[in-house]
Amino acid sequence: EDNAGLELRKAQMGVQRKEMALMAIEDAEMREYDVWLKSEAEEASSIARSMELAKWAAQAELELDAVQAEITVAVEKEVDLAIEATEDAIALFKVNAKGEKPKKMGWWTRRKLRKRIAERIANDR
Repeated sequence: EDNAGLELRKAQMGVQRKEMALMAIEDAEMREYDVWLKSEAEEASSIARSMELAKWAAQAELELDAVQAEITVAVEKEVDLAIEATEDAIALFKVNAKGEKPKKMGWWTRRKLRKRIAERIANDR
């Protein structure tokens, strides 16, 4: 009977060891899963930050384009006003050989003057 009891105890201890080993394996797997889950969460967070930064950059680029368009329109208006002022000055002070005031500028002269004024504005900046 002692041998049978001893064998039973050995078997029970073996079962307990197996159960403890299985629990240790499960615990290790859970820790490994937690580490993996944490790295996945960090990667997802990093991707989300990158996407947010890309969104901000795209928004800033759109805003910059809008500001540049406004500046271009403003410069074109300034150039047109300068041309009109030049035409008015010419009309006031210049008289042709017949003593008549000259006609408004032709498109080619206006284009050259617009280019010259735009260059001056660009150089002043």
